Amino acid sequence: MKATLKVIGGFVGAIVVLTVAVAGFYAGRTGAFGSFPPATDTCEAFALDGGSAEDIVVDRVRNLAYISALDRRAPQPVTGTVSVIDLTAVPWTVSDGVVGAPANFRPHGLSLYTAADGEQTLMAISHPVGEGHRVEIFDRHDDGVFHHAKSVSGEALFKPNDLAAVGPRQFFLVNDTGARTAWQRAGEQVIGTGYSTLVHFDGEQLSEVLDDLASPGGINVSGDGGWLYIAETQAKRVRIMSRHRDTGAVVEEARVPLAGLPDNIDVAADGAAWITSHGSAIGLVHHFIDPANASPSIVNRLSRSSDGTWSAPEVRVSDGRELAAASVAVRLDDQLLMGSITERKIIVCPAPSL
Repeated sequence: MKATLKVIGGFVGAIVVLTVAVAGFYAGRTGAFGSFPPATDTCEAFALDGGSAEDIVVDRVRNLAYISALDRRAPQPVTGTVSVIDLTAVPWTVSDGVVGAPANFRPHGLSLYTAADGEQTLMAISHPVGEGHRVEIFDRHDDGVFHHAKSVSGEALFKPNDLAAVGPRQFFLVNDTGARTAWQRAGEQVIGTGYSTLVHFDGEQLSEVLDDLASPGGINVSGDGGWLYIAETQAKRVRIMSRHRDTGAVVEEARVPLAGLPDNIDVAADGAAWITSHGSAIGLVHHFIDPANASPSIVNRLSRSSDGTWSAPEVRVSDGRELAAASVAVRLDDQLLMGSITERKIIVCPAPSL
């Protein structure tokens, strides 16, 4: 009997040790032990009534900011919209940027495409309650507003998070999980195993291009259309792909490690990619549980040097007191516009010195 108890005790002890080790590894990998100082800049807050701005895209020609507006803390699922701010008007006001959106519209990632002739298309991922995930496509009309034109759905939209428009009806999209089992989901979360997919839509068909991404939270395309930037959240890196413009095929160019867990990516006027990362996964969860808890953030600027190497130095670090759960940073001239997964405001900060 004593021998049996020893075996059982040893087994239980091993399980406890393994659990503690895994928990410690996960906590360390996802930033739980990191130190995040208060931000050193002084930012102004702009309140949002329609919900948080999880993603922001800017029309730099017309100086308009489009916001993925949804109350993500509502006790029951609610619908949202894409709001627009005229950045030239003082004071700023928020208005509807789209008309004719489906009744169950719940926007997430956004992308704005401008053709050579100036025609524009706005695309938004939507997570309608009780329905399959969709991409909603809006065309800009002469009234300056985006009117709903098309819905795209299919099995390839497993759990879409963000997209990059590469044509008036073409886009690349990332699913933030590809896990089909609890074990795969644990692998994604604990060690950053890549099961997620990159999806291409050619205007008619959805097709999977990659299936080894580590829970990507963001994607964007370079200004010349030649590069895709994919924020692999659980791997804490940006994967850079060269893109074949006609076929949708991609070839890996580089992987750039980051200190945080990257979310959305904005491509600035100078071609650099501004990546917003969550400093700590556990801090983010604590903020989701209690809004009073700050959640730190890191902003990196990704660029390619003349010798072909890629680098992404940190340009802003914050403990999250002025904006918790920051998910996007848009460089606009001498300003940085930042939005959050949950907070009902945008902050406007001085653009970091480079």
